[in-house]
Amino acid sequence: MHANRPNALSPVIVKMVLSCLLPFGGALAQTVPTFAEVSQQVGVSTTHGMQFGPFGESDMMSGGVAGGDIDGDDWPDLLVLRGDLGAARLFRNQGNGHFADEALLRGLTIDSGFANGALLADVDGDGDLDALVGGLYIPDANHVSPPRLWRNDGQGFFVEDTEAFSAWDDADSWSMALADVDGDADLDLAVGRWNRSPGERNHVWLQTTEGFVAADVDLGLAGAFQSDNAVSFTPNFADIDDDGDQDLLFTGDFGHSRIFRNDDGLFHHQTSAAINDENGMGAAVADYDNDGDLDWFVSAIFDNGAPLGNWGTTGNRLYRNLGDGQFEDVTDLAGVREAGWGWGSCFADFNADGWQDLLVVNGMLGGQAVAFNDDPVRLFFNQGDGRFVEAAAAAGILDTGQGRGVVCFDYDRDGDTDAFIQNGYGQSRMYRNDSPLSAWVRVQVGGRQPNTQAIGGRVLLFGSGPTLRRDIVAGNHFLSASPSDIQFAIPEGERYQRIEIRWPSGVTSVSGYRPEMTVRFSIDSIFFDAFD
Repeated sequence: MHANRPNALSPVIVKMVLSCLLPFGGALAQTVPTFAEVSQQVGVSTTHGMQFGPFGESDMMSGGVAGGDIDGDDWPDLLVLRGDLGAARLFRNQGNGHFADEALLRGLTIDSGFANGALLADVDGDGDLDALVGGLYIPDANHVSPPRLWRNDGQGFFVEDTEAFSAWDDADSWSMALADVDGDADLDLAVGRWNRSPGERNHVWLQTTEGFVAADVDLGLAGAFQSDNAVSFTPNFADIDDDGDQDLLFTGDFGHSRIFRNDDGLFHHQTSAAINDENGMGAAVADYDNDGDLDWFVSAIFDNGAPLGNWGTTGNRLYRNLGDGQFEDVTDLAGVREAGWGWGSCFADFNADGWQDLLVVNGMLGGQAVAFNDDPVRLFFNQGDGRFVEAAAAAGILDTGQGRGVVCFDYDRDGDTDAFIQNGYGQSRMYRNDSPLSAWVRVQVGGRQPNTQAIGGRVLLFGSGPTLRRDIVAGNHFLSASPSDIQFAIPEGERYQRIEIRWPSGVTSVSGYRPEMTVRFSIDSIFFDAFD
C-alpha cells in the first residue's frame, strides 16, 4: 500500500561509510572467516535460566535478545533477558570494544522471569529506539503475559508505558515484528503465540492513539490461527511479491509455517504445498541468491532416528522465492536441512564474498530430547551457486549451549559481521569476526515520522558484481532481533558505484558514494548526482 505518501521535501538522512582494508577472497578453504569468543573480554558475559524451573515446555524454550543503538551514538547496544536469574541486562556499547550494563541506570527494569522475546525499534516514531519485551504463559501459575513497552526519552533512558497493551486478550507473547500494515505510516505489531490450549488468539495488533488493538478480524486473519495452528513462533514482515506492501510470514510449531499476502490492507492465506516444514521455530528472510527477491529460511528439528517425543524429524527448510511471492523448497539442493533442534537464525555475509551466509543456533533440554542437549551452532557458507557448506567449527564458533536467540551485527564497527548468541539455561556468547576485508559500506537510513527507521524500505547496491539487496526491517530470528541498519561487504575485485534507496512509500532515491561521506536525501528527490 502507498497511503499517506510523504511530502516531496520531507528531509531524511542516509549515512554511508566506505572503508578500504586488506584483500580477502578465494575458494571456501580461503574464505572461512576467523571468529574469536570474546564475551568476558568485551563485558557481555551473562547467563539465562530459571531458578525454580523449568516449569514446562514454554520456559525451556525461552530467552530474548535484541540489538540497536539506544542512545544515538552510532554504536549498537544489546538488550539481554535472563529468565528469573535477575534483571535484564542493557549492555551499552562504549565505542572502544567494550560494553557496560546500564539497565538500572537507564530505567530498563525488566525483572520478571516471565519476560521472553525482545525487540528494539522506534515504536512511537519520535526518533529513538524503544524496547518491546514479550512474556511467557505458565498454565500452573495462571500468568498472562502481554508484550511490555518501554519508551525511550531520546537520551537512552526508558519509562514503561503500562497502557500500551491494556487491550491484550490472554496467554503469552513470543517473537515480535513491526511494520506498517494498514498504510497509516506508524508501525503495527505481529506477535507469536505459543499456547497449545484450543481457541483462537490475535496475532496482529494495530497501533492507535489508544495503544495496540487486536486486528486479526479486520485484517482478514480470522480463523487463520485455530487449534494447533495457534502454536506460532516467529513472525516476519516482508514484501515477498514486490507490490509495495508488507506480507506476513509466520513459522508454526506443530503445523506448517504460513504465508499471508497483504493486498490493500487485507491479508490472504497463500500458503502453498511447497511450505512443508513440520516444527517451524525461528526464521531468517533475505535475498540469499542475489536474484532480487526475498527468500525464507525456517529452522526446525532434524532427527535421523525415530523421535522419542512429539516432534517432526525432517529438519530445516529453505524456501526460494520464484519472483512473484511463490516459493519452492530448495532445502536439499542448498544443503541446510540438518542442524539439530533449530531456533534463532540470521542471514549475513560473514566472509565478505557478496553472498549472504546462514547462522543457526540449536539445542533442546529434557530427557526425551537428550540427543539435542549439546547441539552445536551451524554456520552455512553460501557458495554462490545455490549451495551452502557448513563450517562453524572451522570458523572458530564452537558453542554447544542451548542456543535460542541471535543478533548478527557489527558491534565493533570494523566492517564485518559479528554474532551474539543467547543460550537458554546457560552462558551467552559473543563471537567477534576478525577476518580482513577489502571494503565495506554501511547505510543508516532515517525516514519521516512516524516511521523514522524507514521500516519496510530496502537498499540496493549496484556495480560490477551481482546487485545486492538488503531490506530495512524490525523483524525476528526467534525471540531476538538484529539492528535495522544495513551493511554490505564489498568482495575483492568488485566495484560498486551506486546505492538505491526504495522508501516504504514507493519513492526511490539514487546516489553514488565516496569514503567517509554523509549523503542527505529527501524522500522524493536527491541532493547529489552519482559520484565518480
